[in-house]
Formats: sequence, structure tokens, C-alpha cells
Amino acid sequence: MILALGCAEPPVPLPPPLPPPSIAVVDAGAAAAEVSERLPALVLSLGGAVEIRREGSEQWGTLAVGDPVQVGDRVRMAANGQLELSFDVAQIKLHEGSELELTLLEPREVRLEVNGAVEVAMPGGEVAISGGGHQARSRGGRVSFSYDGQSATAGALEGEASLTSGGQTVALGEGEFAMTREAGLTPAAKMPRAFSLEVAWPAAKETSKSSLTIKGKVNTPARVFVGGRKVARAPDGSFEGQVTLRPGKQAVIVSATDAFGRRASRTQQFVLDPNALKIKGAVEYH
Repeated sequence: MILALGCAEPPVPLPPPLPPPSIAVVDAGAAAAEVSERLPALVLSLGGAVEIRREGSEQWGTLAVGDPVQVGDRVRMAANGQLELSFDVAQIKLHEGSELELTLLEPREVRLEVNGAVEVAMPGGEVAISGGGHQARSRGGRVSFSYDGQSATAGALEGEASLTSGGQTVALGEGEFAMTREAGLTPAAKMPRAFSLEVAWPAAKETSKSSLTIKGKVNTPARVFVGGRKVARAPDGSFEGQVTLRPGKQAVIVSATDAFGRRASRTQQFVLDPNALKIKGAVEYH
């Protein structure tokens, strides 16, 4: 007996394997940077009279805690003012009687123009502070800078920094400072351990004179205010300022902030009495 056997059908080919699902790799640092570029600096704290002029505006307005400060904005403050800004990992502290303009705010770099005194800490990036053609720079540290319209001083508060002026650059190690002079930059020098402010008050605390001369001395490069007005400081640290009194009892304040952000103040009470006894000449006691 003959059996008829059918031929087996050829196997159906399987489809090619699907490619693995694509995974979008996101650079967390780049994403954070993109977000940070859109964030302004924020006011953390302030004291005294602090004003801001927004970019493109000629009007000055009041600045408050929590307000944003962006590139192109300009901030100024009175002699009793204090301001602290925060941007990403940077901290910016502006001292009394100073004016600041932010020129660059990026996640790893901050630049600003200053007339006065400022401290900037940026552990994760680089900061450049300019004033009057002079510039202080620091990478990953904390630097102070002051410019009074004539000379500039920079100090490395933490880490390393540099001061550049007139084509010259001085490198600063932690705890060192340098200044600009007519002949160029001074060499880097160690910061004095303590900041002192000495004031020679007039002997008469009750007077008929409406104007007083206040003298004193500081032991480090510092900005000095007498009665709320900035006064010149001689190379040896001595200073002199005039104070106008109003009738009655009042407090006269002498304050100073050195190149490392250390502040000192002295206060004395005076009384302006037009009928106060006027004594001329020397008085001898026997």
C-alpha cells in the first residue's frame, strides 16, 4: 500500500527584533544652567535707604526684601544702607554709601560694576568686580572690592583672588590685599588681624558752634563716614570731617568699613546751644 505524504510548508520568517526604546539623556547640569540663566538675583536682606533703577528706566524706586535684581539694574544706598543679594550659589553684599550695577549673571560667572564697596562669594564659579578701570577677580572664593572714585582695593577673604589695573595684575592669597597707587599696584600684603577705628572727639560736648571738626584714624584701607558723609582717608589712615549740628541734643556717628568687610563705628552725643559759654584761650588748673 502506498501512502501519500504531504510536504511541510516552509516556516514563516519572524519579524526583525524591535530596537530598544530610546531614552532621552538629559544633562542635569545643563538643564539647571538653562533655568538659572533665567533667574535674577534676589534681595535677601537690606537696611537703611536702598533704591533701584531698572534697566531702561530713569526713575529710582524703593527696593524691598524678595525683590529681583537683574542684569542692567542699578542699586544705590545711603550711608546707613546695607544690602545682600543671592543668585544661585553666589552671595553679594553691598556696603553703605555704595552703588552697584549687575552686568552679567550666569550660573558660573557673575560680573558687576561698583562705586563703593562690595563682597562677593561664589564657591561654584568666577566673579569679576570692576570700578574705575580696576578689576578684582576670584574663582571659587570670596573677594572684597572697594573703589572710591580715585583708588581701588581688593582682598581675598577666602581662596585666591587678583587685582588688575593699568595692565598690571597682583595675585592675592587668602587673607591678602592690594591697592592701586599712582605708580601702579602695591604688592600683596597680609590683612591686619584686627580692624581699629580711633576718633578724636572735640572736648566740649555742649557748644554754641553749629559745625564740628572730627578727626580720627583707621589701621587698614577703609571707607570712612563722618556724620553720614564719606570723607577722604590719607595714606597713613588718618581722616578729618565736618559735622553740622542742629539745635539741641544729637548723636554724631563715625563709621568705617575696611577692605575686608569689617565694620566699626563710634558714637558721641553733642548739644548745640547758641547760649553756651564761649571760652577763649587756654585754661590753667592749679
